[in-house]
Amino acid sequence: MVLFGAASGPAPPLEMRLLASGAKYATFASVIFYVADPEELQQRSAEIFKWISEGKLNFGKVTTMPLADVAKAQDMLTGRKIIGKVILSCKP
Repeated sequence: MVLFGAASGPAPPLEMRLLASGAKYATFASVIFYVADPEELQQRSAEIFKWISEGKLNFGKVTTMPLADVAKAQDMLTGRKIIGKVILSCKP
């Protein structure tokens, strides 16, 4: 099991007995462990944004809000009042 991000709050406790049999483990991932330097991060990020603009990635339910509503978006996410992803837009 890999925990990546935690925007919806802390993960519930994990029953360690679930990992006892076989070669199972839990870990926390961070992008910093998977890129060599800032240039590689920028290149990989550009590639992902290109895939998004081409419609090659699907994120399920997405809510777009103006950047000015960042506090409202944060409250909605932490209060679990929204499902899916939130994109903050700089466009008016």
